[in-house]
Amino acid sequence: MDFDFKEPTLFVHDLIHETKLGKPEAKKKLEKLIVDKCMYDLYKFLVEKGVLRPDHDRMESLLNCKNKKIEELEELRKEETDNETYRSEVDRRIAELYSQVMDTKNGFEWMRKLIRDDMSLSLKMDIFLCKARMGLILGNKKIVEESIKVADDTYERGCDWDRRNRYKVYKGLFKMMAREFKDAGVLFSEVLPSFESSEVMNYSRAVRYMVFCGLLGFERKEIETRILKCSDVMGSSEKLGVQLATSLFECNYGNFMNDLYLFCKSLQDDVFVGRFVNLFCREMRLRVYGQVLESYRLMLLENMAQTFGVSVEYIEQDLGEFIVEGRLWGKIDRISGVIEVTSREGQDASSIVGYGCDVVRRIKKYVK
Repeated sequence: MDFDFKEPTLFVHDLIHETKLGKPEAKKKLEKLIVDKCMYDLYKFLVEKGVLRPDHDRMESLLNCKNKKIEELEELRKEETDNETYRSEVDRRIAELYSQVMDTKNGFEWMRKLIRDDMSLSLKMDIFLCKARMGLILGNKKIVEESIKVADDTYERGCDWDRRNRYKVYKGLFKMMAREFKDAGVLFSEVLPSFESSEVMNYSRAVRYMVFCGLLGFERKEIETRILKCSDVMGSSEKLGVQLATSLFECNYGNFMNDLYLFCKSLQDDVFVGRFVNLFCREMRLRVYGQVLESYRLMLLENMAQTFGVSVEYIEQDLGEFIVEGRLWGKIDRISGVIEVTSREGQDASSIVGYGCDVVRRIKKYVK
């Protein structure tokens, strides 16, 4: 699908995040991208934030590159002063260039001019989504929230189908960042059959996020229909998340902890969900414990530990914390070495996740 304001992409955001994590290869890629795209304003911002080291020669070269490109477009703008269509096209290219180099002051000013002069809802959606990406890259929550708010309005007013579909990817991403996992999972699920938002993420990443959010928010039936019986998911390269969902759904408890570990490890450095990995790990353990205990009134701790391939001490401590928090209805008899289930009401996935967000700090290492 062709659309305007393709730059910057969130690949930049990934590289900045990985550079902050101390990955030298990401730093090289980031610096090369900045030079290739003449991203003077982004370079200046990252130097001020201490992400990149200052280099006077590079700074001057980037500024000259930016100014030269702007001057070339300004000259084009003067050539056909009476041709409004031509001038509008050049104006758009100027706004796109400022956006590409991350010059928010001039970029947003030119965007406002385009919005005033052009009534196209499709162009407006492209602009608002571009601003949202810029806000994410800069870590500016205000820009992101304002951009998504006006994009919401544009979506409701009825822009074209392709842009409405792209918008859902952004909406899913922001829902996920706000811990509204079920809504995010549904949105990601809806866009997979016709995914065209490579400026945000690639297809396999969208699948990964859908599985991540779905395992946190979907009920058992939805896990089956939206993940395990979805051809878009099963035919993707996202194997670790699918394997975890399979272990949960098919009650392959002997594999569950290892599958959980591998999926979490694959996400721990992700710029968007890395912060939720500990939460995810804990919620998945709670969910699978509840699933095992659903059919029992009493269960030996030793049997449960063997089921998951962990020690009795570990399973007793983990279950005990959930019971104390009121998230598993039961009690542990340490003398008899059993857990007795006292109630199982209200243990759906959404309630589990809702309670979990305030106890992330208590996560413990679960696989040695």
